[in-house]
Amino acid sequence: MIDITTSKGFTCAIPEEALDDYELLEDLVAAQNGEQLRIMDAARRLLGNDQMKELKEFVRSENGRVKASDIFAAVSEIFAILTEQNKHAKK
Repeated sequence: MIDITTSKGFTCAIPEEALDDYELLEDLVAAQNGEQLRIMDAARRLLGNDQMKELKEFVRSENGRVKASDIFAAVSEIFAILTEQNKHAKK
């Protein structure tokens, strides 16, 4: 497991085998090629349903709303952290 904590304090555990998932790669490539909403498919594939629910609750505002921008920011940060950790692991 890879433990991650975002700058806002959300914590999650990513199974290492999730990083070697071809369908995750397909989602990420599609997101890079203009299908931005596929990043949410990638996030669910990476985090799983339970951690996605936890993320939604984590960013839920006092009025009960879950801002898409907050979810996208957290997911983007999680991917950035994983990318950075992967760079250091390869050195």
